[in-house]
Amino acid sequence: MTESLVMPRKMLRATLIATVLTLPAAALALPDGEGRELVEGACASCHGVNLIERSSGNSREDGGYLASTMIGRLDPETGEVRLVVSPRERSRPYGLKVAADGTIWVSCNGANCLLRVDPETMEVTEIPLPETGTTVRRLDVDEDGIIWWANSGLGRLGRYDPETSDIQEWVSPSGPRSHPYAIAVFDGAVRY
Repeated sequence: MTESLVMPRKMLRATLIATVLTLPAAALALPDGEGRELVEGACASCHGVNLIERSSGNSREDGGYLASTMIGRLDPETGEVRLVVSPRERSRPYGLKVAADGTIWVSCNGANCLLRVDPETMEVTEIPLPETGTTVRRLDVDEDGIIWWANSGLGRLGRYDPETSDIQEWVSPSGPRSHPYAIAVFDGAVRY
């Protein structure tokens, strides 16, 4: 009788992760080329490049998610990249929209917030959203400058008025597990 050895899925995953973490740093280094210099120059101004090279081995506590709090601007004519960090830890900026006045609005897929970015200074302001568990992947701006979002974490739709700071949310008719993903405002209607 032949015995078959079967490794449980969790043990296999842990073994693979341990193997990757023990690889020499050179095996995970950024590749040579023009992009390497750009990333090293932009990222090393606020943290070590090792956070990028070995980011798969970092936990949230180790700061491995620093890059997921950044918002960037690329000047395609000069190649200059400017990065700023969200004031909200682990905010995970996701979707971006530009309002008619030029203000950049950013959704947070890792925290209950929206971010307002000044297009000239790149100053980032957090707008906290009231419901814990909120995750916003997509947002849109209507013709009156109202910010609309789909709260995929709680199955809700929301709006923020930058003039009055009023925040409202409604439960999606499909319920809290509906996971609304995208939203668009056009022809006088909010579509999601």
